[in-house]
Amino acid sequence: MGRIKTIIKLTVLALILAVYGFSVPDQRHLGEWVGIHRGDTGIIILNSGNIAEFIFNNEVMGGDGFEVNGIKAVLQYEIDYTKDPIWLDFVVYEVGQEQEKGRIKGIVRFLSDTQMELRVSFDSSIDRFLAFDSEDTDNTIILNKVMK
Repeated sequence: MGRIKTIIKLTVLALILAVYGFSVPDQRHLGEWVGIHRGDTGIIILNSGNIAEFIFNNEVMGGDGFEVNGIKAVLQYEIDYTKDPIWLDFVVYEVGQEQEKGRIKGIVRFLSDTQMELRVSFDSSIDRFLAFDSEDTDNTIILNKVMK
C-alpha cells in the first residue's frame, strides 16, 4: 500500500512539473539589450507587454507613444519561439488602431542568457531571413543584456 501511495505522489508531482514547466512562455528576450552597429551604440528594450523601444545615438524610436510622420504610434514586437530560427518582428500600429502600419521581420538566436544575435532587414522588399550569415554585418547585430 505504501509503495502505491509513493508512485501516485511521484506521478502527480511529475504531472505538475510537466504542466507548469511547459506552460511558462520563454522570456529570455525580455529586458534591455545593447549592441554596437556600424560604430553606433544601439539599445533595444523589450518589455513583458510586447512593447519595443529602440534608442540610437540618444534618439528614441518606438515605445507606446512616439510619432511617425505626425501620427501617434506604438511599436510592438512579436516573438515566436516555435520557429527555428526564432522569429522576432517589430510592428508599428497607429495608436487606437488594430491594423499594422509597418513590420520589420527578423530572426534571433540566443548565444547565452545574456547575449543574442539579431538579424533584420529594414528593406520591405526583402522577406524574412531564414538563417544567420556571419558575413552580413549590415543586417546583423550582437546584443548584450544589460543587467540591473
